[in-house]
Amino acid sequence: MNKLATDQNVLIDPSTKVFKGTTETVRKKAKEFATEARSYVFNIFESRKDPSDRRAKWHFYGYGVSK
Repeated sequence: MNKLATDQNVLIDPSTKVFKGTTETVRKKAKEFATEARSYVFNIFESRKDPSDRRAKWHFYGYGVSK
């Protein structure tokens, strides 16, 4: 199983390689995963769960696209 899937702070869908978590955690894991699996490119961007809720925490979503 991928290292990303074993981190409690990061959720990942193996079929789509989509993961999310805290900014620091996801950036770190995305960097590690990109280094281990060079066939994937990650684009990190910010998104809110509920745009109308200003108190909502920001999350980073990473999408792996196979070359």
